[in-house]
Amino acid sequence: MAPDRFEVDDQPYTYDGTEGVVYHVPGAVYGVSDFSPYDTDSDTASVCSQHSASTLSSQDARAYFEDVGGRLYPIDQALPIFMPQDEQESRRLDHEHFALKLVLGCNYIGPVASHLRHDPMAPRKRVLDIGTQQGTWVQEMASEFPHVEFVSLDFSPMAAHIPRENITFEVYELYSGLVEADASFDMVHVGNYQFLIQELYRVLRPGGLLISGEFENETYGADNPNTPLGDASPRLSRALAFVRQALAAQGVTVDAGRQLPDMLNDSKLFPPISHSTSPDFSSESDSDDSRGTFSSTGTCESCVPGLSTSHTMANLTDTGFVDVTPSTFYIPATPWPDPCTHPHLYEAGCRVVIGIQHGWPSLVPLLTAHAGLSTEDARDAVTGAVEERFVDLSLKHIMKFHTVWAYKVQGTFAE
Repeated sequence: MAPDRFEVDDQPYTYDGTEGVVYHVPGAVYGVSDFSPYDTDSDTASVCSQHSASTLSSQDARAYFEDVGGRLYPIDQALPIFMPQDEQESRRLDHEHFALKLVLGCNYIGPVASHLRHDPMAPRKRVLDIGTQQGTWVQEMASEFPHVEFVSLDFSPMAAHIPRENITFEVYELYSGLVEADASFDMVHVGNYQFLIQELYRVLRPGGLLISGEFENETYGADNPNTPLGDASPRLSRALAFVRQALAAQGVTVDAGRQLPDMLNDSKLFPPISHSTSPDFSSESDSDDSRGTFSSTGTCESCVPGLSTSHTMANLTDTGFVDVTPSTFYIPATPWPDPCTHPHLYEAGCRVVIGIQHGWPSLVPLLTAHAGLSTEDARDAVTGAVEERFVDLSLKHIMKFHTVWAYKVQGTFAE
């Protein structure tokens, strides 16, 4: 069942002085207990997406953050220190977003377009977006799928979002669980929030689609993408090792992008469902050819062109996810692709460079707090990480973006 106790002020809030809106559930108190994977009659349906608006002042919004070295970080002690959440970070995230879009060809992987296709005879489809951040992804998706209702969640109000009829923005403590009804979403979009995997399963409808993507904190070269650059790029490799160390020290799973497919294939993590019918899920993606067949330039790779034996076995279970389909995309980390033959990849590399130049200096608080570095050593590490990418462009730096999509098993639930 959904979280069973609420102490919720049911007023969402808008930023005063702007046209942006952020919804907030303050002081939500609930425990995540044994849950039923499907409960269409649940009395604990989301109270968050049904509100009328009142005002969150700029001062109130500022209370979510603290100033560290001139940058704003979430004040919530439960959140790991990583990147700041301010206007500069919003710009960096936009460059990252557009770089990904240039490589992937659109805002998603897998059969999203067919899954969200409008059916005038069916109930309105709903998508849950975990990790709103600056909101660019959900805004573009809401524009592409105006018939779909989007609910976008985050820990803190990073930005004032442009109001849109089919988006509800919510801000609350996600670690305790999702204040959303059982089996209430047709699709879930999630980044590095694997701790919520059982909650995502709970709120997905039978046959619902989960999509996820995450960057790997390692550096590779396009000519040998299976082996980290290591000593070929020593300062960058050293700085990335410090980042992984600092994240691991806070309990963050640093290889979550690689681990999520195995989690989705582990039916023991999820409550049982008995089949009413055997779903005929297609393994085909809505991706265009540029995302299904990749060039020999080493810029992207589909790691799993079809279902493996483990994926096929997952189809035989009565619980969990089926058609678990991971892929890896290679994102140029410098503008090394030929702008004439691969203009989109070249532009992606340019976008990533801007993001890198803004992003690495933001990591100084992380490295000083959790990697044991002095401020001077942390600054030296991030400076080296940025500079070294341009020392030898023949290395063709790439970043790996790990994705996975899967369907929640279809079925009815045992009495």
